[in-house]
Amino acid sequence: MLSIFLPLWPVERVARRVQRQVGDGSARERREQAAVLVVSTVASRQLVEHACARSLHAGVLQHMTLAHARALLGNVERLYIAPHEPDEDRRQLGVLARWSERWSPVVSVDPPDGLIIDLTGVEHLFGGEEAMAARVEHALRRLGLTASLGIASTVGAAWAVARHGHHRRMHVKPGHEREALVHLPVAALRIQPSAITALDEVGIRTIGEALALPRSSLPARYGSEMVMRLDQATGHLHEPVFRLPEKIDFTACIELPGGTTAWESTHAATHDALRRLTDLLESRGQGLRELTAYYDRIDRGRSVVQVRVSRASRAVQHLWNLIRPRLERVQLGEGVERITLAAGGMAPVKERQFECLGAAANRADRADDAAFSQMLDVIANRIGRDRVVIPVVRESHRPERMVTMAPITVARQDRPIADLPRHRPSHLIEPPEPVRVMALWPDGPVARVRRQGVDLSVRYCSALERIGGEWWRSPEHARDYCRVQDEHGRWLWVFREARSGEWFIHGEWA
Repeated sequence: MLSIFLPLWPVERVARRVQRQVGDGSARERREQAAVLVVSTVASRQLVEHACARSLHAGVLQHMTLAHARALLGNVERLYIAPHEPDEDRRQLGVLARWSERWSPVVSVDPPDGLIIDLTGVEHLFGGEEAMAARVEHALRRLGLTASLGIASTVGAAWAVARHGHHRRMHVKPGHEREALVHLPVAALRIQPSAITALDEVGIRTIGEALALPRSSLPARYGSEMVMRLDQATGHLHEPVFRLPEKIDFTACIELPGGTTAWESTHAATHDALRRLTDLLESRGQGLRELTAYYDRIDRGRSVVQVRVSRASRAVQHLWNLIRPRLERVQLGEGVERITLAAGGMAPVKERQFECLGAAANRADRADDAAFSQMLDVIANRIGRDRVVIPVVRESHRPERMVTMAPITVARQDRPIADLPRHRPSHLIEPPEPVRVMALWPDGPVARVRRQGVDLSVRYCSALERIGGEWWRSPEHARDYCRVQDEHGRWLWVFREARSGEWFIHGEWA
């Protein structure tokens, strides 16, 4: 493992930004003679959070007021002051980690000021671990970054010697982790400050002294984290290194060999590229807030069209309606040979369940009414309107008559679907299926159900619910319904006719 410690990362990140703004050599010399401070504002006071090496040498300390730091740096020709931006520091550290993947495919960010590189299987490509570390240090120095490096077989040992070792670059041989750690401070274990303070109160200041303590007393006195960190550093507990998440290039490209000057071809290719891009976004559960289209011409010219949306989207038609009017600005020249669409401002897009039934189906402000109606119209005009039916709720006590199917052209709701009882089964058996039932005692809970010649034990049986008949129809007898769960976990809706005492299965929960 290779641990990289960047002690001046926030300051040198600002210095690199200043360097990019400097053009000529004389200006670069003045920059090298300048000082850089990173400050934060606390209760209207500007305090130093990080300082460059020149400022530290002049006596500037962390959390010193900016006015005091200015006084100490009075002889400095130029002073650069930048706001403390921990989020940007973290983001740029991720960029540096991506750059470090040239050394190994497994690179992890170690915030706020470090990286972890797994050298397993790649060190021989660079002449060994020490030669590889030297090349990494040289490359970082060329980027203007001060770095301390530690190499060890464990992450904990590499981290400790990189930050608390006596040299800028240290290599711990396998099996010598304990020997390398004993003289380092307990802070090198990556434990909480409260544990460090507790150890200091009893005179424990080095890892060697911590290792000499009875192991059984450590969790109760200093927390279980200390035991874990000791085991990780000495190699008794594995600590994995997770590589950076896969970086996906959300782009779609269409090549047009020989180029085209036809607007129809340009529009068709753009729409095809947009569909490919949205398919990629959908596969990753992402949406875009910014869509940029690049049109590369045969004469090496390029036209750029860009649109933005208020919320992350991957709807093809919506994005096409936004970008299509702007295609008139594209200069076709001698012909466009490549069209590239790039997505920016990525954000997760949650899928929304399309609702055509349930409580949302009866809201007057339902947002998907138009889309739902359009879908039904398309289907009905293709296969016939009488063949497209929807469930319609009717006024009835009997479960088999509460919902009927009616063509969409004549469907009318007597009552909202949301009023349907929620405890009814999802599948109704019509006509009801006769079964034999055994109860524990007369009118007691169902114990066994014999269905199609198979005996089923009942795990659970609810109380009986009586549903009466409808007097305006032919004489109908009341039914006593209950929910039962059989030995296989299936839920059945059974009833007993009040007059005959016969049992039937009327529904199942899918």
